[in-house]
Amino acid sequence: MTKTHRTVFKWFWAWQDEAEEAWLEQMALDGWHLVAIPFLASYRFEKGAPQRKVFRLDFFASRKDYGAYRQLFQDAGWDHLGEMGGWQYFCKAAAPGETPEIYTDSASKAQKFTRVMLFLSILLAVNLFLLVIPLGSGTYAVLRWMGILLTIFYIFGLVKIFLRRRELTGI
Repeated sequence: MTKTHRTVFKWFWAWQDEAEEAWLEQMALDGWHLVAIPFLASYRFEKGAPQRKVFRLDFFASRKDYGAYRQLFQDAGWDHLGEMGGWQYFCKAAAPGETPEIYTDSASKAQKFTRVMLFLSILLAVNLFLLVIPLGSGTYAVLRWMGILLTIFYIFGLVKIFLRRRELTGI
């Protein structure tokens, strides 16, 4: 019996967008086509004929103008495959030698990372606020340490995303 659906758990960091896109493209070449991103680090694929597809990720967490945003990509021929935590997944069939892009220049692509940095900065601020609230002892001490670790994670992520953005802009 041939398997027609498959769920793969694979982790990518926000600054590894190109590696994630390349992996999804290889999956499509192997005949596994992305149909959903049900939750963090989870990809649902459907078996089909191998096909060359180009995948692009964008970060758009706002619900304001979401319809117009999606329509812009649809008008450009991109299929919206799903969303996970503000990350939007798009794909487009590609002819040999063709590599469609959703951004026309590096500065526009860098804006994606600016939006990610803003989002993480807000989460970091909320986390820092929660860390200054006085808590009791015992179980709450564990929560405080988890909050400290999360703060370190946010700062590390912000630095890596900043460096990725700087790599694109040259600034």
